[in-house]
Amino acid sequence: TADNDGVFSTQPGSMIRAVYDSAVNLNAAPVTADVFMYEDTSGSIVFIRNGRVTNRIVIDQDATVQVYDLNANLDPLVPDILNNAVSVINNNTSDIESISLVETGPSTGVFRGTFLLEWASAVTAGDGKLSALIGNEIVATYSDPGDPTDVSATKALASTAPFRAQIKFQERSGTPISEIG
Repeated sequence: TADNDGVFSTQPGSMIRAVYDSAVNLNAAPVTADVFMYEDTSGSIVFIRNGRVTNRIVIDQDATVQVYDLNANLDPLVPDILNNAVSVINNNTSDIESISLVETGPSTGVFRGTFLLEWASAVTAGDGKLSALIGNEIVATYSDPGDPTDVSATKALASTAPFRAQIKFQERSGTPISEIG
């Protein structure tokens, strides 16, 4: 990136040296910190809702899992696909589904997949829908297809969408009241 744009770019394997030199105390020695940027190729998994990491997923809506795994990025020119790389299980009902993930862009190392969390107590494994009731614990486990020792898991609770009540006042005749006074 351009100099003085507020963004510091680096890559794994780089050594970063930060030096602070006091403009107030000219007799103070500069403070130096060295940081080595390691390349972490192991995968990590989270549930995503509305673009944020979450520990609650909503029943009767699509649930999204996101995996970050640099070494799963096999082709730097196109988004990769990881077939059946995530298993999702309801620990209360033992319903289990497999999810394929698609990389969010070329060479990002970020992969996403969705499944429907369905309001149901009956279980049909392999139907693409995970059956759940409120409060059930849902666990997603990522297994790197290229490295069987690279396994990561996350969990969330099944919940309902936030409820928003709207109260309207009206006359006995049914005419809406815009002011109470």
